[in-house]
Amino acid sequence: MFEYCYVCYTDHPKLDFCDLSCGCRFCREVIRSWIFTQLNKYFVEDFFIICPKGDRGHYLNEEDIRKCLTPEEFSSYQFILLKRSLSHDEDYRYCPSRNCNYIGWIDSTSTCTSLLECPMCLIKWKDPTLNPLSKRLYSNIQAVFTGNIEIFSLLWKELWTKLCPMCSFPIEKNGGCPHMVCQNCNHEFCWNCLSDYNNHNFSSCEFRFAYSSIYFAWVIILLILKIFYSSPFICEFALFSVKHIIILTISSAMLLLSIGTCLGAYYLSLAKWNRSWSSLLMFASVLAADYFLISSIESKTHEEFLEIVWLTIDLGFTFLCCWGGCFLLYYRRPALKM
Repeated sequence: MFEYCYVCYTDHPKLDFCDLSCGCRFCREVIRSWIFTQLNKYFVEDFFIICPKGDRGHYLNEEDIRKCLTPEEFSSYQFILLKRSLSHDEDYRYCPSRNCNYIGWIDSTSTCTSLLECPMCLIKWKDPTLNPLSKRLYSNIQAVFTGNIEIFSLLWKELWTKLCPMCSFPIEKNGGCPHMVCQNCNHEFCWNCLSDYNNHNFSSCEFRFAYSSIYFAWVIILLILKIFYSSPFICEFALFSVKHIIILTISSAMLLLSIGTCLGAYYLSLAKWNRSWSSLLMFASVLAADYFLISSIESKTHEEFLEIVWLTIDLGFTFLCCWGGCFLLYYRRPALKM
């Protein structure tokens, strides 16, 4: 005897049909495909498997799912539910290997490093979520100067590898658009600003670009300072050069602002403002890197360091005042606009 399925629109033997607790009846092939399609959304907070005939608003219970799936498929279903439950627990980690589904518990109170090892496949990896950002930053600086890390490898990881904002799973981008989907939790986010892609604000991506530019400049500065590290003479010359670079850059920026305002072409766009702000922060990175260098040589260079700090604060404040003055002038005199 055959029966007609109103979902796949085909006839099937009656033994291939499943009776659900809501009173609906579907062929086993349809309900199996439906269940595993719903499981792809297991990371959603309010996750339930609903009846294919969704107008009744009925959720499938465990007994419904058990009798519609094979024993192997039901075991896979239970594992996915376990994975969902542990994904909200900070003390559990997934093995990053594609061929391993092991989930392990870590002791968050332990003083061990972020190096983890899967007891199933024996793969080792570093979990950056176990170290605070400040500790990671300091360890990176220390590792660069001691030779324990390749500076270009550090630059590559920071610019091309990011953590999923939902599950902290490491993701490497190899091209394409900024729309990313985490393979671990299926979370969709923007690669540039790490915000939820479904509620994405494209203007915030420019801030992330500014951050990447600053970090790139910081790593290049570390590479240069690593060369200067062995020579106090070169260090003093570098401090002398930094002062003139700060004066030249900020003075040029103020000159461009003034000329642009007079010509009615005021640089108001967010991207250009971010570049100006990034320049100031880059100078702060120079000073921070100089501090590590100065602390290892003669103490007389501390006077040069303090002079650069004061010069940066003074010119930075002057630049902000100039930017604000140009802003008011440009908008109070709309006739100057081109």
